[in-house]
Amino acid sequence: MSLVESLFVEYVAVNEGRTRNPVVLVSAGTFAGLLAGVLTIVLPLLTLRVDDLFYLNTAFGVFIGNIFGLVISVYAWVVLRQRSVMRAVGFVLSCTAAYVLAFFSTLFLGAGHLSQRGGGAVADSPAWVFFVGGAIGAVVVLVAALLLYSNEHGAAQMVSLVAGGSLVGGILGVVGWAFGPSVLGRSMLSLIDPGSPSLRPYANQDVFYEFSLYLVWQTGMGAVLGVLFSRFDIPENLATQVASTQNSGPKTRSLRVAFICAVVAVLAFFSLRVLPEQYRQARLDRALVLHHSALPSVNNLPKVLPQPPEQMLVLNPIGEYLPGPPRTEESQPEIDWQTHLPVQPTAQRYDVTYTLHGWVPGGGRIEVHVDEYPNGPWAEYMLNEYPLGVSADTTKSFFGNRIFAETRFIKSFGNAVYVWSSANRLVCLKFFSLAKDVPPDEFLKAYLAKYPSSL
Repeated sequence: MSLVESLFVEYVAVNEGRTRNPVVLVSAGTFAGLLAGVLTIVLPLLTLRVDDLFYLNTAFGVFIGNIFGLVISVYAWVVLRQRSVMRAVGFVLSCTAAYVLAFFSTLFLGAGHLSQRGGGAVADSPAWVFFVGGAIGAVVVLVAALLLYSNEHGAAQMVSLVAGGSLVGGILGVVGWAFGPSVLGRSMLSLIDPGSPSLRPYANQDVFYEFSLYLVWQTGMGAVLGVLFSRFDIPENLATQVASTQNSGPKTRSLRVAFICAVVAVLAFFSLRVLPEQYRQARLDRALVLHHSALPSVNNLPKVLPQPPEQMLVLNPIGEYLPGPPRTEESQPEIDWQTHLPVQPTAQRYDVTYTLHGWVPGGGRIEVHVDEYPNGPWAEYMLNEYPLGVSADTTKSFFGNRIFAETRFIKSFGNAVYVWSSANRLVCLKFFSLAKDVPPDEFLKAYLAKYPSSL
């Protein structure tokens, strides 16, 4: 008998309730975890590419643990014959909450550690931060599995099982994060869509870490759950499952209810605070995917020659604000992380900063950037590299010109950003701590007269 045939026989035997071969349960659990890790990476990217599905991306983000919970629930349904909708729903919710708690605990601990060192990225946090995050996620998943898919367990046995599994979960968190930028993260991105410009918004170090973490942690936890399931006293058919639920002790039923209520409370708390932002981010990500799919050509472009700064900038006083010395430099184009070739042309950048009466401590300042590109399509494309440029609800009209504007904080902090393209130029005005009695209209009027918007 071949290996495939023997595995199939064991699979049938498991489903008929005659035996529970640990090798089959652990192997199937490991495969389910690996499948969940791959789906956790692929599904959010696929939803962004389909017009009618990208809103589903809102259901992912920090709630992306629902994919792992769903796949393991299917594993329990098919392999263990645990065909209870309520248990499956409870486990999916628990896995969703597990990722939320792991994510925010890692973020909080990492930010706290880095603030003592003067800042940095979360990826620069020490290994123990990711150990804690992985262990917290494992605790929630294992408690859910014990309460929802097993019969009675003593308190000491539950504590020992959860403690051992959480230790493995913490180690998986460290290993998964460590393998991100050099091994699994880049490899996974290459396998999904090699060289696709539509994935360039995701091709950064944090995503490499996350891809690797999803694969390592979920695969490892699938194996851990397979080991636990092989040791559980699991009801083998629907009748015994119902009887087991009805006959479970009051402490077990109370624990299940309390645990699910806590899971729902965690999800409700974070949903109210996170879902609106995730919806906004899903729209932005979708716009970025569409934007990057329309990448202009970098072939046969004319070289942009530097011009005198006084020709490109308004170097006269505007109101009571005086211009500082202008700066001219050549931009550094973005390099493709796979081919190591430029994906953007070189532009000439002209900068100037205006300050109130030269400079007043605590006073406002205005930064103006004018970038000149080889042609109009590239200026329009680079406009959409700004987060403002991909959301149509940020457009406003000034002096007969439509431009992108971020003005939410102009009344409270005096901060605002305005950006538009004009032929082959990209113009950006940034206002910082602008005095409330000095509106930005004079600056907009001066630069819109010099560079009418092409929007």
